[in-house]
Amino acid sequence: MKIFLSVIFIFSLFLLFISPILATTKWSEDKISSIESKPSGPQIATGKVGYGVVWTDDRETDSELYFSLVNSGGNAVGKEVKITNNNVHDLTPSIVWNGEDYGVFWSYDKSQIYYTRVKEVGNKVLEEIPVVTTTAG
Repeated sequence: MKIFLSVIFIFSLFLLFISPILATTKWSEDKISSIESKPSGPQIATGKVGYGVVWTDDRETDSELYFSLVNSGGNAVGKEVKITNNNVHDLTPSIVWNGEDYGVFWSYDKSQIYYTRVKEVGNKVLEEIPVVTTTAG
């Protein structure tokens, strides 16, 4: 019975003193894309020291993809980075973390899927690569 009461007492102390501290951590509500941007379809992946965010942006005549690193407080780290730069619509981005880099996939002009890798600091590791898919039959 003494052990049970000790556990209840420790848990009560945790709720009383520690949980209010944890509950006060708030994310920033600041915009991570530039002022002139028209972002849509954001995707997020957990990285080594924060989060990678990729989105579609229509600030130009066609849709391009942008990337930003966000810290655990929700603040952008550095400036946004333009991932694509072509004359077609780059849409429906998806992002994953492989333990070293972010992998970004997207629809290239609504007809093909492309891929690139982005370092956590935002620079591209390789050029855009088309993902080739075949259908048997």
